[in-house]
Amino acid sequence: VCVCVCVYFLGCKCDGISLQVSDARVAGMLSGTAGVSLFHVGDGPTMLNPLWEIVNKTTIPITQMYPTHMSSRGQRLIDEGIKWIAAGGVLDFTADGPGENDTISALEYYRQLGVDLSHVTLSSDAYGSFPEFDANGVLVSYGVGMPVNVLNDLRTLVLEQKWSVDAAFSLATNNTAKVLSLHSKGTLEVGKDADILLLEPSTLELKYVFAKGKPLKTPHYTAQGMFPCN
Repeated sequence: VCVCVCVYFLGCKCDGISLQVSDARVAGMLSGTAGVSLFHVGDGPTMLNPLWEIVNKTTIPITQMYPTHMSSRGQRLIDEGIKWIAAGGVLDFTADGPGENDTISALEYYRQLGVDLSHVTLSSDAYGSFPEFDANGVLVSYGVGMPVNVLNDLRTLVLEQKWSVDAAFSLATNNTAKVLSLHSKGTLEVGKDADILLLEPSTLELKYVFAKGKPLKTPHYTAQGMFPCN
């Protein structure tokens, strides 16, 4: 998948960003992949304005731009996401870490408003940097995003917020596969990759993991180190 990553809008010009998005789109068309551009957005006053400029001033489809961290940068950005989805765009929420609730709250907020959740994905920012600052902007700690955060949020949606398993897990499976044009991923169908999680129904505790049909985790075994999945 051809993905162009642009971080935080700090005085970025529409022309510069649109060139990157256009190049990623062309690369996707040439390679038969999605060619989307992933934008790590912050809580600055410009919000999604640079992306809206591209939508309004070019012929680049809104679906070529994929903003992430949309749930953890404040209510204004969450509300901006509703407009983005209504215009046909897709966006990504970052799963909550321990003691956080921003993403669960945002997802429930969207559900109650009837927002089309097929345009929302959930990711962990796995092992991405997570700095914490005090009120004066001084770095006080440094952590990383953990992959398990996604499963923890899905578990909370089902067991506490009473979402259906299908509605919750689509955020991290089918929705993501569609956005990134991963045609062999996202659903369990004949001919697709057998990437499967088996969970305890009552607790959603992870029991088994399969990647392309190969067992990577069982109650008594966890694959170690690098392993082939082809």
